[in-house]
Amino acid sequence: KEELDVLFADYYLLVERVGLSVYVIEQNILCIAERIKSREFQIVTRVQTKWRGFICRNFFMIFSKELWRLREMQVSCAIPLQCLFRCWKSRKTAAELRLQQRNIDVLERYKLERKSVDEAKGLKAFKERLLKSYIEERRREKSVLFLGLDQSQSAVRNFNW
Repeated sequence: KEELDVLFADYYLLVERVGLSVYVIEQNILCIAERIKSREFQIVTRVQTKWRGFICRNFFMIFSKELWRLREMQVSCAIPLQCLFRCWKSRKTAAELRLQQRNIDVLERYKLERKSVDEAKGLKAFKERLLKSYIEERRREKSVLFLGLDQSQSAVRNFNW
C-alpha cells in the first residue's frame, strides 16, 4: 500500500527506495498495464457478447411475435370466408340428407301400400278361386245326382283349388 502511494506521489522516490533501475520498474508497470488491458478487453468482450445475445434474442422474440401477428391478420380475413363456406356446405348436405330421408320414407310407404294391395289382391283371388271351386263342386254334385253316380268318389277325385 505504501509503495503504491509513493508510486503515485513521487515516482523517483520509489526508484531510490527499491534500488532498481527506472527501466525495470517501467517494464514491470508496462507488463501490469498490459495484463490490465487484456483483462479489461476480455471483460469488455464478454459484456459485449452478453449484450449482443440479449439484443438478438429480444429481436427474434419481437420478430416472431410480429410474424405471428401478421399471420393472424392475414388468416383473420380467411376465417369468415371459411365459416361461410362450411355453413353453406352443411346446409347443402343437410338438404340432401332430408331429401334422401324423405325418399326413404316415401319408398317405405309405397312398399307397405303395395304389400297391402298385393295381400288384398291375393285374398280377393283366393276368394274368387274358392267361390269357383264351390260353384264347380256344386255343378258336379248336380251332375252326379242327375246321372245317379256315387257322390263321395266323384267329389274327392275332381276337387282342386
